[in-house]
Amino acid sequence: MQIPVRVQAEPGGDWQEGVLTDERAESSYGLPVVVVDGEDLARGSSEVYELDASAVQDLLRRAGEAGFRLKRK
Repeated sequence: MQIPVRVQAEPGGDWQEGVLTDERAESSYGLPVVVVDGEDLARGSSEVYELDASAVQDLLRRAGEAGFRLKRK
């Protein structure tokens, strides 16, 4: 699975676009890793300060607007 995220590598650092995924070799034991756009290597949780997954909510909102039926919790 891949989820679009924004990534901050260090406190106060720039936000970068990337994906949270468990489809990489670096994703040992099924734990997700982050791949920042333009980078070849994946980052583990110790190499990322913070993730912003609001892009997921935006994608779901746009899917709903496109006519997809969304299950609500």
